[in-house]
Amino acid sequence: MCAATSIISITTPPFRRTTNSSNAASRRSRLDWRWPFVSDSGNGSYVLEPIGQAIYQPYGGNPAGIPNEDSTSSELDENNLFSFDPLPGYDIVESGPRFNAGLRADAIYPIAHFEALVGESFRLKPDPIFAGDSGLSGTQSDIVGRFSIKFPPYIDLTHRIGHRRAHRRRAA
Repeated sequence: MCAATSIISITTPPFRRTTNSSNAASRRSRLDWRWPFVSDSGNGSYVLEPIGQAIYQPYGGNPAGIPNEDSTSSELDENNLFSFDPLPGYDIVESGPRFNAGLRADAIYPIAHFEALVGESFRLKPDPIFAGDSGLSGTQSDIVGRFSIKFPPYIDLTHRIGHRRAHRRRAA
């Protein structure tokens, strides 16, 4: 038996503000799409779920008057891949339209649970706020993911991946 239901949600969060007199406010909208395929056999249950997310946000949104004090260290991982803004803090925001894509798989058995999530982010042009080692520089992010094996209630083994893309430099 295989069942599939498309899940679509559209979200527009409120402005993002700082405590300074200036503010890093921007309008943004998000369209999430998930289509889980579920199968149940006598031994266990299986889920295969493609995930797509389109985020529209205008370019800019980081005024020069705001010092970057709380968002100095950012790194893309599977936990913040599908969030509005993968940056911690409130001083700077990720700007510009982008698309996030991923695949989640689950296998649930009576004695174990296996889970995998792999994804990547794409943008139309690079965002200058990201350092080269952040995983978000350029138009294509690093491939990130997580693989977990759980034997309830005591054993949980998790391996995280972050495949760095080779960035080629052009000869001057």
